[in-house]
Amino acid sequence: MNKKSFVLLISALSIIGLALATPNTAYSATCSRTTIPLSSAIATGPIPISVGLKYFPVNNQSPFVTGMRIRVVTGGTVQGTKYVEGRVGSISNCNIALLVDRLSGSGTLVNARFTVAGEIGAQGPTGLTGPIGPAGPQGIQGVQGVPGTNGLNGQNGQNGINGLVPAYGSFRDTTTQQVDSVNTPKAMTFNQITPGVNGVSASGVSVEFGSHIVVARTGTYNVRFSAQLTKTDSGNDTMDIWLRKNGADVALSNSEITISTSLHQVATSNYIIDLAAGDYIELMYSSADIATRIEAIAPQTNPVRPAAPSITVAIAQVQ
Repeated sequence: MNKKSFVLLISALSIIGLALATPNTAYSATCSRTTIPLSSAIATGPIPISVGLKYFPVNNQSPFVTGMRIRVVTGGTVQGTKYVEGRVGSISNCNIALLVDRLSGSGTLVNARFTVAGEIGAQGPTGLTGPIGPAGPQGIQGVQGVPGTNGLNGQNGQNGINGLVPAYGSFRDTTTQQVDSVNTPKAMTFNQITPGVNGVSASGVSVEFGSHIVVARTGTYNVRFSAQLTKTDSGNDTMDIWLRKNGADVALSNSEITISTSLHQVATSNYIIDLAAGDYIELMYSSADIATRIEAIAPQTNPVRPAAPSITVAIAQVQ
């Protein structure tokens, strides 16, 4: 079978299909039987712009022939033209069946007119891909944009701790400190308070009135101490040690240490406390037994070893 015969066969089958798809419509009183050219016919009903089988009425069916290919079109300009195109199927009482296979635009055709459309040719073979053309010349650099406005200045950072090394101090006492009255608070005192002498080191912290450890800078401080406790009588006794700030006891700062006869008990504790410039702290102690004491130990031999202070305190600013 040659190509022309194949096209005729397909066209015949399409016509048969369109003829079988005839709707059961009533005769229209507005349907004219006068013979007119196709260009004078008008669709009197709306036609959806979509592919597939469409039914619509016309004002005169005389120019339509089953199997002919027509274009149904509206619009008066190239840009405004919309159409559907296809092969005419059944014709009955001015109602036309059209198998739409080509279209342009969207929506619905209203008061559309008709023209004969050519057959759709067979698709030609795909052409060969052409060679890639040479790259075009580089374009001219664009004009530099206007510089943006400067951003707002950031906030100043927090000042350092007075621009100095954090405050600190380390002090000792070389005397034995005795409980004077039972169950009576007493402040620990320090006699080694001069920086550079006997291991004392201090900057921004000093000792006043023997027991007041005074800070010159506002900040948060770490306070540590150690004290050698003993007693001169038999049995076991306890000693309480706690912290005072500006003459007032610091809550939850107390430690209770049990002391046995002829044994040294080293008491230690560590505090973190906020202090303002000029504030002072004290290490307080008391006991129910007047025989308890905080003892300093002289240098020893066999082997030779240095003296032990009764109390050592270290304070350092951490923020």
